[in-house]
Amino acid sequence: MKHLSHVAVYPCTREVFWKTFLSPDYARALYLDVLGFRSLDVLETSETTRKIRVVPRVPLPGPLEKLFGDF
Repeated sequence: MKHLSHVAVYPCTREVFWKTFLSPDYARALYLDVLGFRSLDVLETSETTRKIRVVPRVPLPGPLEKLFGDF
């Protein structure tokens, strides 16, 4: 099994990072406005984690999009 690790240094304090990262407004702006997901539900939030459910937009081929609309 492969393991992926990433380290990033942000120009803010830990408190500011977690306050921003766990903010419901930030999550909505990121997933709905910036990334274009169809929906976002915040299921759980703790001091350093959050559990979310997101539904991506699925691009359909032309004839199917005409039949089903924007999916």
